[in-house]
Amino acid sequence: MKKFFLCSLILLGLNVFSQGNLTLKEDGKFIWQNVYDVELTSELKQALIAYIHLENLIMIDDNSFKGEFQVAPDWRKFWIKAGKSPINAAILVRGNDLRGTAVIEIKESKYRITVQDILLVWSGSNTSITTKGDSESIEWYALKNDGTIRGYWTRTPNWLELYDYTISDYFDLVVPDGSDDW
Repeated sequence: MKKFFLCSLILLGLNVFSQGNLTLKEDGKFIWQNVYDVELTSELKQALIAYIHLENLIMIDDNSFKGEFQVAPDWRKFWIKAGKSPINAAILVRGNDLRGTAVIEIKESKYRITVQDILLVWSGSNTSITTKGDSESIEWYALKNDGTIRGYWTRTPNWLELYDYTISDYFDLVVPDGSDDW
């Protein structure tokens, strides 16, 4: 039994939980990561900087940069897609935006985006317990004290899928082709 458990741990690697590109690492932190294959052009870095809106942009080296982003999840569309009524969406989902730090690395004919330090930022109106702009880490909301994921985060509609979908959609690079043919 010990050998089976040890083999299982080795096969799982460092990922404890994975929902699409959103992964809970062994250290108890969520990260989102995706690699995009693209046709290599000399303008790739400029296109990425122009079309991926990041604040506090820092150039790490010639082929990588990082910055912060904030996006509101489209929870209504996601709830309807899951066959649920949007009126039943939890206030935690309806009232929070996602904020995080994105590191973008360019290599040959691909680029990788890694999102870390993911926060939920209250975007609703002020209440007696929270004010607009208050933030907590996604781990603070999603994980129990023992490091396991709270059950309601993985039920249908899956909150982690919503946040994975939101980040994926935000970083889906759609560059206009310059064509006026509509």
